[in-house]
Amino acid sequence: LSSSLQDSEAWATDVMRPAADAMAGKGLVLHSAPQFVMSSSTNDFPLTVTNSLAQTVHVKVVVFSENP
Repeated sequence: LSSSLQDSEAWATDVMRPAADAMAGKGLVLHSAPQFVMSSSTNDFPLTVTNSLAQTVHVKVVVFSENP
């Protein structure tokens, strides 16, 4: 490969790395207890999303119960 093509490929890799990491599940980690006991139909529960990406992100967490 020519030097300029290698430089272009390296640049593209660097530019795409944050998106590739995010799509691969790197950079965002969801922390929660494996199970909860809820005393009513609506409760707050501890949940933390850690973002180690360089970009600010907005997340939506949807929780489903095994019990009705």
